[in-house]
Amino acid sequence: MSRYLPVLLITAIFLGGHPASVQVSTATIAGVVQDASGAVIPGVSITAKNGETGLTRTVTTDEGGRYTIPELIVGSYEVEAQLPGFQTEVRSGITLSVGRNAVVNFALTVGQLSDKVTITAEAPLVESTTAAMSSLVDERTIRDLPLNGRSWDNLALLQPGVVSVGAGQGSPAFDFGTGVRFNVNGSRAYANSFLLDGTDINDHANGTPGGSAGTNLGVDGVQEFKINTLVSPAEFGRSTGGVISAVTRSGTNDFHGAGFEFLRNNALDSPGYFDQVNHGGTGSVAPYRRNQFGGAFGGPIKKDKTFFFGTYEGLRQGSGTTIGPQVPTALTKQGIVPYKAFQGTDPNLFNCHPGDTACTVPVDPAIRPYLDLFQTPNLFPTNPPLADGTAFFIAAPLQVTHENYFMNRVDHQITDKMRMFARYSFDSDTNVIPNFNGSASANEQDVAKRQYSTIQFTNILRPTLVNSFRFAYNRTYQNFDDVVADPRAQTFSFVPGEHFGTISFGGQGLSTQPLNFLGIDNGAPRVYWYNLYQEGDDLTYVKGRHSFKMGADVRRIQDNIISTGNTRGDYTFQDIPGFLAGKPIRFDAPPPGSNGYRGLRETMIGTYLQDDFKVNQRLTINLGLRYEAVTNPNEVNGKMANLLHITDPATTVSKDSFFSIAKKDFQPRLGFAWGLNGSGKTVLRAGFGIFHDHILPFSYGNFSTGYPPFFSTLSDTRSATTAFTNPIPFPNDPNLTSGTPPPAQFGGFPIGTIKEATKNSYNLTVQQQVMNNTVLELAYIGSESHHLQRNGEWNPIAPIGGVFPSASPDINGCRAGTVIIGCRINPNFASLTVARFDANANYNAMQVALKRKGASGLQYQVFYTYSKSIDTKSTLAGGESRQEPNTVMDFLNPSRDRGRSSFDARHNFVPTITYPIPLRFQQKALGAILGGWTVNGIGTFRTGEPFTGRVGNNRSNNGDRWFPDRPNLNPGFSNDPTHGVSAGCAGVAAGTPLGTPQLWYDPCAFSRPAAGTYGNLARNTITGPGFYNVDFSADKIFKASEQVNVQFRAEIFNLLDQAHFYAPVFNVFSGSAGHISRLVSSPGGRLTQLGLKVTF
Repeated sequence: MSRYLPVLLITAIFLGGHPASVQVSTATIAGVVQDASGAVIPGVSITAKNGETGLTRTVTTDEGGRYTIPELIVGSYEVEAQLPGFQTEVRSGITLSVGRNAVVNFALTVGQLSDKVTITAEAPLVESTTAAMSSLVDERTIRDLPLNGRSWDNLALLQPGVVSVGAGQGSPAFDFGTGVRFNVNGSRAYANSFLLDGTDINDHANGTPGGSAGTNLGVDGVQEFKINTLVSPAEFGRSTGGVISAVTRSGTNDFHGAGFEFLRNNALDSPGYFDQVNHGGTGSVAPYRRNQFGGAFGGPIKKDKTFFFGTYEGLRQGSGTTIGPQVPTALTKQGIVPYKAFQGTDPNLFNCHPGDTACTVPVDPAIRPYLDLFQTPNLFPTNPPLADGTAFFIAAPLQVTHENYFMNRVDHQITDKMRMFARYSFDSDTNVIPNFNGSASANEQDVAKRQYSTIQFTNILRPTLVNSFRFAYNRTYQNFDDVVADPRAQTFSFVPGEHFGTISFGGQGLSTQPLNFLGIDNGAPRVYWYNLYQEGDDLTYVKGRHSFKMGADVRRIQDNIISTGNTRGDYTFQDIPGFLAGKPIRFDAPPPGSNGYRGLRETMIGTYLQDDFKVNQRLTINLGLRYEAVTNPNEVNGKMANLLHITDPATTVSKDSFFSIAKKDFQPRLGFAWGLNGSGKTVLRAGFGIFHDHILPFSYGNFSTGYPPFFSTLSDTRSATTAFTNPIPFPNDPNLTSGTPPPAQFGGFPIGTIKEATKNSYNLTVQQQVMNNTVLELAYIGSESHHLQRNGEWNPIAPIGGVFPSASPDINGCRAGTVIIGCRINPNFASLTVARFDANANYNAMQVALKRKGASGLQYQVFYTYSKSIDTKSTLAGGESRQEPNTVMDFLNPSRDRGRSSFDARHNFVPTITYPIPLRFQQKALGAILGGWTVNGIGTFRTGEPFTGRVGNNRSNNGDRWFPDRPNLNPGFSNDPTHGVSAGCAGVAAGTPLGTPQLWYDPCAFSRPAAGTYGNLARNTITGPGFYNVDFSADKIFKASEQVNVQFRAEIFNLLDQAHFYAPVFNVFSGSAGHISRLVSSPGGRLTQLGLKVTF
C-alpha cells in the first residue's frame, strides 16, 4: 500500500488551504452563544463531555459567538458554556448519532460563574445544517424492534425511499449478495455502499453483504445505524444509491454485558399457505428449528482512557424450505401429452392437432433414466394437472445453516488530543440447500467467511482543526457448489471427468417451465476470494462561519474468482415433446482443460472538498466537490482478451487491461437548509448532487472468466426443426471434442473508454418539529440516471427484411461463407452477451414521514412513499431478480425496453413503534407480572412490483441464448391483466378469477408473435403480488438485582398470517402461466420466537 501514499500526500498539498473531515462514524455539536439581549458573545469556553467514557473536548466561541466541536464519537453528551461575568449553563440529554450535526445554542445570563444552570433537553431534531436526506436508527430502536433473523441490514428497509426487491427476487447467491436486496430512491440494488465504522464492507457482489446464511449478525454490537438516501455530502461517494453506515459499540467507564438466547420451533408456528391441505400441503407446519445465542461484554481497561467491547453470536437452524417445481405427470412420463405441450416442436411429427389431449411421443430410451428423476406431483383439487401435461410438486426439504460471529473493539485515549480505536470482526457460516431451486437430484452447499478490520487515529491539532486517519483490511471468502444427492444420478455425466450437469427447458440455465431444470446449477462451482485494502485521511477546519472538510481515500481491490458456467455441461430441450424424443436444441460445455480462475485488480481513488457555510443563524449553504476514479481493470496473470469488432475472426489478447474506464467523475454537491422562523423548528431544505456507480468486478467478473483463447464455452445448437433432422447426440456430444468444434459463446465489454453510470439527484424538503421530539417531513425526491449498464445479444442471426430466419444447421457452411441464410453476423462465434453503458432511468417520488425519538417512552416512525421509476433495464442478471430477463429484447433498439423499473413499487407505507405500556399496580406481585411491558411493531404495506411476460423460448430466432422474447398483446386486452376474470382460451376456462395464486394474470391476453419477429408487449407491464406484513414483539424486564436485569421477549413475525406470494410463472404460454407455487420466503406462516436476555 505504500505506493498509494503519494496520492494522499499530493491531494493534501493540492487542497491544503482548506482542511476538512469525514463524518461517516462520528458527529458534531455546533451552535451560537448569546446574552439575554440577543447579542453574540465571543470567547465563551464550550466543553462537551461524553457521559459514558468521561472524555471531554473544549473549544472557544469566535467573534460571532459561534462554535463547532467536530469528530465526536457517538453517544450521550452534556455541553457546558462558561465565561466570567455570566452564569455557567449546562445542556444535558444531547444524544449524538452517526453523522449528526446537533445544534446547541446558549443564552447566558449575567451572574456568578459558580452559579450553574442545567437544562435537560435534546437539541432540535430538524436537520438545520444540511440538505442531505438521511435516516437514523438509534441504539434503542436496534435493540427493541422485532428484527426477523436479528440481522442489522434489515433496518434499512424501515427507512423512507428504500424498497426491497419484490416478489420475483432471485435466491440468495454470492454472485449478487446474500443479504436482503433493496433499492434506494431509484438506484439499482447493487448501487448501495455499506460502511462499518467508516470503512467499506461491500463484497464481490457489491450487494448487501452477507454470508451463506444471508444474515449480518452482531446486532448487539451495533451502536448506531444510519442510511443516507439522497444528496449525501461530498465525503460520501462510490455509488449512486444509499450509504448504509453502522458504528460498532465501544466500552465505557462501567462494566456492562449481556447474554441472550432466542428460540424458534415449528410447534409455535402456523402452517404456511402451501403447508395447508387445500393448497397441496400435509396440513402440518414445515420443520423449523432456530437457535440464536451469544453475549456481549465491555468496560474500562483504564478508566477515562482505555476501553474494550466484544460480542459473540451463534446461529443454528434447520428450516423446511418450500419448493414447487413444475414436473411431468404420470401420463407425460409415459409419452402421452396434450397439444399444448408443443411449444416449438412440430406437433405434426406426432400426428397431434389443436384440442388433442393425448398425443403419443415415444420416449427415447436414453431419456428414460433422466425422466424418472423427476418428482411425482402432488395432485389435489387446487393443484390439478396443467394443460401442458405438467403439475407441481410441493415439498419442504430441510435446509441446514450454521453460523458463528464475533467482534472485538478497543478504544484508547493516547493523549488529551489524540485517540484511536481498533476493531476486528469474524463471521463463518455454512448452508446446505437440498433440492436447490426445485432440482430433483442435487443439493447446493455454500461456505463463507468474512473478516473486517479497521484502525483509526483522530488527532486534535487545534480546537478548530481535527485530523483523522484510518486503515482497513477486509477479506471475504465465498464458495458454492452443487453435489448430486440422488444415487440414481451419481453415475450420469455429460463431460468426461465431471458429474451430472444440467438439463434445461426452453432456454439454457435454471429453467422453471415448461419443466423445472434437472441436475445441478449450471453456474456451479463459483468461488470468490475478495480482498479490500483501504486507507484515508480526513481533516476538519472551522473558521468563522465556514466549516471546511477535505479528505482523500484509496481502496485497492483484489478479487480472485472462479466463475465459469456449464463446466459440467448443459443440455437444453425446446419443450416436453422434444425432451421425450431425446432431441436437444443445444449443448453447452467448455473444451477439456479449460481453467476459469482469474485474479482481477482495480484501485479506486477519491478526494473531496466541502464547505458548510453558515450565512446566518437560519441559513446554511452546503457546497462540495468530489472526484473519484478507478483504474482500468486487469488480470494479474495477463489472461485478458476482447472481441474488438463484431466481424473479427478471433478475440484479441489485451496487454494492459480488459477495457478503459473514463476518469472524469467529478461530483458537485449543492444544497441549503433555511430555518423559516427563529424557533429553529421549521426548516426548508433543497439539494442537488451528481453521483457515479463504478465499474467494479461484480459487473464484469463473469465476463472476464469466459474470454477465448483462455476459456470458452462451446455451443452445439439446433433449431426446433433441425433438432430432429440433424440431432445433437445425448447424453454425450462428441461434436465438442472431435472434428471442427462448434463456435464459442461468451460475453464482453465494449472497446474504447467507458463512461460510468451517472445519477443526478435532487430534493426539496420541509421539516417541522410538531411536538417535543417529533418531526414531520414532506419531501419531493427526483433523479435522472444515465450510462447504466445493460446486456444484450451482439451476434444475432442476420435478419432478412427485418425478420430473423431459423438458424442454419450448417455451421461450417456459415463459417466458409457458402451458406448465408440463418447464419450469425459473425459465424465464428455463437451467442455473444455483451454490455453497453447507454441505459437511462428516471425516478420521482413524494415522501411523508413522521418521526418521534426519545431515550424512553413512546417512540415511532411512520412514512409513506408514492413513487414512479422508469428505466430500460433494472438488473444485470436474473440472479438479482427474476422479474425481467438477463438481456434486453432488442439490443439495437433500447427504446423497446423502456418501461417500469422492476422495483417500481408505487405505494410503500412502513410504520414502526416502540411503546412502554404505562401500567402501575399497587400490589407488588401483580405489578411484577403485568407491569413493565413494552410492545414493539413493524408494518410493511407495499403494492406489487412489475414483471415481464415472456414467450418462454427464442421465438424471434435472433439467437439470444437468454431468450428474452415477449409475446404480442391481443387487441382489447390490458397489458396488466391481473383484475377481474379471464376471457377464456385453450387451457383456461372463461370466468376464472384473476389475481389469485391459481391464475394471477390472464394468459388469454397474449398470443405468439410471428416466427422471426419480436412481440409488441412492452417490458414490465404485469404487476406482481404486493407485500403486506406486520411483525410484533413484547418484552418484560425483571430486576434480578440492582445491577442485573432479565428480559423476557416474545416476537411474532407475520402476525396477520399473510401469504407473501412469489411472482407467478412468467411464460405466458406455459400450462402453468400465471400460477404461483411458492412464497417469497419459507417458512411462510405466522412465526413465533421466544427470547431471554440477561443484562448487567
